[in-house]
Amino acid sequence: RFSDDWQMDLTWWLFGPISTTGTATVAGQPADIDMDLQDALQVLDFTSSLRFEAWRGDFALIFDANYLGISEEGGTTLGGGPLARDLDADVEVVQSWISLMVGYRALKGTNANGLSYAFDLQGGARYNQITQDIDVSGPVRDISLGGSEYWWEPVVGARYSQQINDTWSFAMGADASGFGAGGNELAWSAMAAADWAFSERGSLKL
Repeated sequence: RFSDDWQMDLTWWLFGPISTTGTATVAGQPADIDMDLQDALQVLDFTSSLRFEAWRGDFALIFDANYLGISEEGGTTLGGGPLARDLDADVEVVQSWISLMVGYRALKGTNANGLSYAFDLQGGARYNQITQDIDVSGPVRDISLGGSEYWWEPVVGARYSQQINDTWSFAMGADASGFGAGGNELAWSAMAAADWAFSERGSLKL
């Protein structure tokens, strides 16, 4: 695993946000967001992530891409009696981010049982795109609000991995980005994963 030859890993997976908090602003009007996993799954359309790592010795090139799409429809009735009018709204939010990073294996070795472990540091740049569309249909006229934002920001991360036996291993890590770039004060994520190597070239990760 830690030879001088290139070691490459390509992982594709789905993910769900356990918790989402923040503030979204459309047409100058801010709205607070506070969703748990159940709330998020009700409006979630699709999520996907792709990560590619190419290691040679203690250094790596890392490409990480993520996509998240949510939508919601709702309506209300204004007024009452013969003057009642229906007001409908469709909301769609799509966010994607791509990270280009370098990795450095700061620590590696084997334990008393001969099982390998490693601690990696990562850093680079992340490109973000978020699009918010709100279409409102009313009794007088239809209104479309929203738009798209694009920005680059720095990203740093760390990860520890440990071999459990010949086929199983686990890893845990975290990253952080933003730091004020593009109006993003801070975005962070943490993960813990188990890896089952069912062949020399393939594995299943959770």
